Amino acid sequence: MSPNNVGIIIQARMRSTRLPGKVLLPIAGKPLLRRLYDRIRLCRRVEDVVVATSESPDDQVIEDSCRSWGVTVHRGPEQDVLKRLLGAGQAQQLTALVRVTADNPLTDPEGIDELIRLFQESNPSLVHSNHRMGYPQGTGAELIDMSALDISDREAVSA
Repeated sequence: MSPNNVGIIIQARMRSTRLPGKVLLPIAGKPLLRRLYDRIRLCRRVEDVVVATSESPDDQVIEDSCRSWGVTVHRGPEQDVLKRLLGAGQAQQLTALVRVTADNPLTDPEGIDELIRLFQESNPSLVHSNHRMGYPQGTGAELIDMSALDISDREAVSA
């Protein structure tokens, strides 16, 4: 795989402790997740954008919504975010993935393009939004090399 096969994985679940179902709440008539997806599609350096949700029956509505919008969905273990991300990246045959959370609709597409540029130039295992002036909370992302995710998954221990 070339370092150019980078995709964005949007983590989304219906079970929020503070505001359940927030990822599909309408913001000016459009679900939050759809607003984020549309914003993320402005990135110029990505191959794929995938929504990763859990196998929980509660998250079927996320899959149904995404499919109705033509958005690729991957489902994985509810209690294992690492396995969900890894599975989504493997299913899309990504070299690296950019992790974005569905409750951050102001994630910066240009910032993601910058993460990908840095990854493609120097091939690190992890690149995180760390603008010299700082990003406001909820607007950044992180890029993770798939081999680093795989190692993390193999070496992870349950608490």
